[in-house]
Amino acid sequence: MSVLSSKDGAREESGTAAKPAPDASAPLRAYLEETLAQLIAAPNRTGIHLVTVPAPAGDIESLLGTLPDDPAILWDPPRGNGRQSDTLIAGLGFAATIEPRGTDRLDVLRESGSTIFSAIRGHNHPDHVSLANSFAQTPRLFGGLSFAIGGGDDTPWRPFSDGAFTLPRWTYERNGRGASLTLAIDLRGAGVNTAAPTHPPLSKLLDEYDGIIRTLEVPAIDSPNSPTVCAAPLDQVSELRWTELVESIRDGIASGQFEKIVAARRSVARLENEIDVAHLLRRLGGAYPGCYRFAFRRGDATFVGATPERLVRKQRDRIWTEALAGSIGSPRSSNAAERSALGEQLLASNKDLGEHALVVDSLRRRLAPLCRELSIPDEPTTLELRGVTHLHSPIEGTLADPSHILDLVAVLHPTPSVGGVPTNDAIEWITKHEPDPRGWYAGPIGWFDESGDGEFAVALRCGLIEGRQAHVFAGAGIVRDSDPSKEYAETDIKQQALLRALGVDT
Repeated sequence: MSVLSSKDGAREESGTAAKPAPDASAPLRAYLEETLAQLIAAPNRTGIHLVTVPAPAGDIESLLGTLPDDPAILWDPPRGNGRQSDTLIAGLGFAATIEPRGTDRLDVLRESGSTIFSAIRGHNHPDHVSLANSFAQTPRLFGGLSFAIGGGDDTPWRPFSDGAFTLPRWTYERNGRGASLTLAIDLRGAGVNTAAPTHPPLSKLLDEYDGIIRTLEVPAIDSPNSPTVCAAPLDQVSELRWTELVESIRDGIASGQFEKIVAARRSVARLENEIDVAHLLRRLGGAYPGCYRFAFRRGDATFVGATPERLVRKQRDRIWTEALAGSIGSPRSSNAAERSALGEQLLASNKDLGEHALVVDSLRRRLAPLCRELSIPDEPTTLELRGVTHLHSPIEGTLADPSHILDLVAVLHPTPSVGGVPTNDAIEWITKHEPDPRGWYAGPIGWFDESGDGEFAVALRCGLIEGRQAHVFAGAGIVRDSDPSKEYAETDIKQQALLRALGVDT
């Protein structure tokens, strides 16, 4: 990305005067207005321009409601468990978007992303230098992909399609060193594709800035510990139907067709009032600080969750992934001693250890040809989350040759922890036999940058929010020794992550 001066070029009249921002932000607003006016009025204007200013350290969840009719994202990587980032990111609107479809969707995504990144020019307020490694220095495209090709074709997933990645129009970052706000404005005309809009007028951009700043300066009004807001029956696959699905998989395993298939089911909760996504995200953040918290809004639907599973992270020639398979549920009332005993029971379970070993072996086979060094622990440990404990094996490697993170996504997705073994046969069974379309559930979500670095998680413990309705997904790995009733109970426990945050008492 080039970093250019904002001092050249003529000034454009803003038209209708926008409402002034609070006094503390007035100099920053003036910088933003002057820089944008110069860019818009400059002859031979071209490129996608990023203008970054310091911002208040405010409530990031509330920002999603600032431009309610526009696409939005929230990305909050986990702290603890050896995770690296403490930066929360929210994005509103879009300056550029990519919607890749079909079997070559990752190639399309990479090529279109390269076109976007090559057009970016940066303009940073002098006070922004205090925020190292920020979005302004390393712009990113955020989004996700459906679990399977064509997975976005069915209701309720149509707004999400096979995949969608955006360069947000507004990107807000907050970490322990401060906060910043970046506006991306596309001056290339129609943009990357004919569906991309021209940029809004300057007066509208300044109005949006004022609204964002006002939102950041208002404290959050609710708590992660808010009480239950609704008791509602769930529309869900019956245990009898689930047992039939599991027995079908076990028959396939017995005949040698599969070694493992991850079966998923959906529950639909219908609440009395429209769901407040910001409130939902705060509750997820309070309950699951060790997970990737995310939200992707497209049209009237928001895909939201708190997933424990990293698919892959890449930084230069280093990569990180993990095996997360084999789990045991713990009741809400369990204490530390009871949870410890459940962890020991999990580590002694041949069924769960075998399921975990399938994932580890698959990751080893996929990554070994790409790495000159690969570190995999000999035995799993346990990863304890609220309500469930998983077998966990962190994996690190050094790439033998330069690679883009999307190449790694292509190699790793879907892992046996969400698909099965063999992979292609498992995907075919899932798409033919599961009663509800997965859409983006269990698909890769995350970001990538110009250098090919990035981070993707597996979309688990999640749901699709539409007004008063929530589609909640969960799955369980089925192997030869699986008990259908226990696997049904496991999916029930996993769905509780989102249902409790929604305030639904089942």
